[in-house]
Amino acid sequence: MEKFINTPMSKDPQIDSQLKNALIFSRNIEMTAKIEELILLPETHFIVLGAGHFIGANSIIELLETSNKYNIKR
Repeated sequence: MEKFINTPMSKDPQIDSQLKNALIFSRNIEMTAKIEELILLPETHFIVLGAGHFIGANSIIELLETSNKYNIKR
């Protein structure tokens, strides 16, 4: 999966960067914010996300860990 995430989506490095940002990284930031909102609610939530959002730099796991608010175990 990590190989897939790191495979260029375009031969043009600038387009590749823009695609990855739009399809993965910016969505990770939005989803991480939503997860943090749900964590604060008293209800239990079941969250389903694609595996690619948990791999590599700027992953949801990394974003949650760098906030230093959560103890994440894999």
